[in-house]
Amino acid sequence: MRTMTEVRAEALKQIHMRRTAANVGALKRRDATYKAYPELKVLDDQITTAMFAAFGRAVRGEEYTTPGLERLKRDKLIYLHTRGISEDFATPFFTCRKCRDEGVLENGKECACYIKMIHRLTPTGWEDHILPEGGFRDNLLSVYPENDVKDKAKAVYGAGWNFVTNFDRADQADRSIYIHGPQGSGKSHLTITILNEIKSRGHSVLYAQISHIMAAMVEHASQTAAFRPDSERLLAAQYRMRHLTEVELLAIDDLGAEAGLQKFYGDLISLIDQRAAQKLSTIITSNLNLNDIATHYDKRLASRLGGFLAYNLTGIDLRISMRSQA
Repeated sequence: MRTMTEVRAEALKQIHMRRTAANVGALKRRDATYKAYPELKVLDDQITTAMFAAFGRAVRGEEYTTPGLERLKRDKLIYLHTRGISEDFATPFFTCRKCRDEGVLENGKECACYIKMIHRLTPTGWEDHILPEGGFRDNLLSVYPENDVKDKAKAVYGAGWNFVTNFDRADQADRSIYIHGPQGSGKSHLTITILNEIKSRGHSVLYAQISHIMAAMVEHASQTAAFRPDSERLLAAQYRMRHLTEVELLAIDDLGAEAGLQKFYGDLISLIDQRAAQKLSTIITSNLNLNDIATHYDKRLASRLGGFLAYNLTGIDLRISMRSQA
């Protein structure tokens, strides 16, 4: 497994490879355009010569005007427009416009594209972060019996599809979902289905069991509080927590199954609050309804989850039903 130092270096390398590719592409487009329109190259050469001359006079403190340079620029624009040539024919098309595929912004801060690349390459420590195949086209609903249980499941799956189709809307107020129901009712399948659809549309997603997320929080707290923390473990824990905070859609599966870790609910509440403040979406599943959460676990957590869209899947154990139909 790579260390975090190696992950950061690889992430920066891949970002810079994007920049190189963008620059190479721009040079190829420029050369092809010059070959087709040699007069354009002559104009660009004249503009470059005039710019250097103006710069030299400025360095020497001499007075200068640039009417010739401005005329050449106008001539170039007219040449481009009359021949249908794009003004950015020689401009690199960077993947990230904010940092121009440098990985670092002008203020010295790490760009979001660099952080996302690190997230992609970081060993998360969550064995379940790789999503199984599946989408809304997979007809799991056929497993439900033909009764009101299936009708309710249809309604919940329909709500899930609405969540997917509206995910890109900036004004979407209901950005998070709480799905509860008994074991085997299809909560995890619906969650993974939603994540796969969102991921296929180019968004970052993460699916993890609550026990693994809590373990990550324990590790982060331990390394942060240590007098002499292990540098690699601390860096990995920090990026793991950053991933939880910044991924576009986070799914936390099986809330309530994390025996003995209730003291970290404050960290979970903080995570939910941070994501809500950034208008990032979260899906949480549980066998428990909100009253159960408030009674047996944490009223503050139940209060936060009360702001989620809540859906209840009830009825048969789909695992047993699917085995019986096999």
